[in-house]
Amino acid sequence: MFFSQFAVLFLLLLFFCWSLFLLVSPVKKKKLDLESSLFLLMIAPEILLTLILLLFSLGEAVLGLVMGVNLISFLLIPGLVAVFRGQVKIKVKNLRLDFLAVFLITSLPLIFLKNFQLSSNEGLVLLLVAAFLFGWRWKLPILLYKKITERRFSWRWNWQFFLGSCLAVIFFLLSLLTLFSLPLKINLSLFALGLLPFALMVSLPEILINLQLTENKPLVFLDGLLVPLVFNTTFILGLTAFLSPFKVANLTGYLRAVILFLIGFALFYFFAWSKKRIDRIEGIVLVLYFFLSLVMIVW
Repeated sequence: MFFSQFAVLFLLLLFFCWSLFLLVSPVKKKKLDLESSLFLLMIAPEILLTLILLLFSLGEAVLGLVMGVNLISFLLIPGLVAVFRGQVKIKVKNLRLDFLAVFLITSLPLIFLKNFQLSSNEGLVLLLVAAFLFGWRWKLPILLYKKITERRFSWRWNWQFFLGSCLAVIFFLLSLLTLFSLPLKINLSLFALGLLPFALMVSLPEILINLQLTENKPLVFLDGLLVPLVFNTTFILGLTAFLSPFKVANLTGYLRAVILFLIGFALFYFFAWSKKRIDRIEGIVLVLYFFLSLVMIVW
């Protein structure tokens, strides 16, 4: 019964991924739009899942979700792209500045969690940091304005967008129901629950899209990895704490996750700094380190 439920969950997630492919690629044989893909496959599902977890006052699960998505973004995704494509080039603007930014952003929640909780005021601070970084570094308001004013929608595209959105929401909610109905025979903490199934659930479409986007041109932008990290660590955690302040029963799992993530990012940084690319062997190292980190965090 336990494995059959996992099989059902896996199938539902595949249908969820398919509906998002339909959503971001409305015309056959048309290249997937990078900005729309990242928005739909990372931001929208994760915000929806975060709001659902907030309804059940599962703030600690959101903390695990954030760390899980960060590990997937910086280790699993570039590692899998390198494994499947042979090698992947890393394009960066300022590698040293980005290296420092990752360490500072990742360490920021640790300052607020010193008393084992995140309050509304601390959540507001994280939201302000998110607004500053996305407004100054990535100029998100300007990009969104240009995207909205430049795009022209056709009725056919609107109907396909509507169908893809409905199917994505339906399969996403069905996946959640299946996930919550799984028997809790494995004693997982709320943090581990967010780290494993929830993070994989919202990241699986993003993994598949990245493999699709790099099919003809194996190239990974470091900014494309930094955006999910900053978004998760500042906006998602800030929104969670602001709307529903939460306490953490045990910081051990989170501390392990932060340390292992920083070590993994240093490994990624070394590969990117030394040759500006990640070869297949190095991709295998990143993927193996990702799974090793999960084991060490949970156990």
